[in-house]
Amino acid sequence: MLTRFSYAYGSTLYVQIWNDRLRILDGKTGITFDESPLVAWHADKPWRKRFAGFGDDVKTLDESHLIKNPFDHPRSLIADIETGAILLRCAMTSLIQRNFFTSRIQVILHPMECVEGGLTSVEQKAFKTMAHDAGVSDVFLYWGEPLEAHQLNVDGLSTPHLQHG
Repeated sequence: MLTRFSYAYGSTLYVQIWNDRLRILDGKTGITFDESPLVAWHADKPWRKRFAGFGDDVKTLDESHLIKNPFDHPRSLIADIETGAILLRCAMTSLIQRNFFTSRIQVILHPMECVEGGLTSVEQKAFKTMAHDAGVSDVFLYWGEPLEAHQLNVDGLSTPHLQHG
């Protein structure tokens, strides 16, 4: 099943999402992004969103910025799909420099919280939409035990908790 994950020239990113943390592991290079899931906009003109930054860097911004966590909701891990897509795109770009010649990127999305009893179809659709909006070509939604880097390149990961979308 993981033969789809091991591209010769593409990249597989393993994205773990917590309420207060976003961790992305590049399965090919081993490089990680592990920061707070925050996105900031300039608040000088509220009718127009101007991007100001993401991750831990936005913690030092002053009150002239609007800071949002797309995964901060009391009942679900997704609070804002649009902001989540922006955050994913920025974080993935910090790991992989994409250009015209860059191969496909596929992502294993792993929600780490709020998954007791599995994910609802609405949550599954929201995670997949968020990843597609971030520019991901193939999205695999996974819940279960955390994966190790070597598992991203091994054939035969068989689990009922892996869904292609």
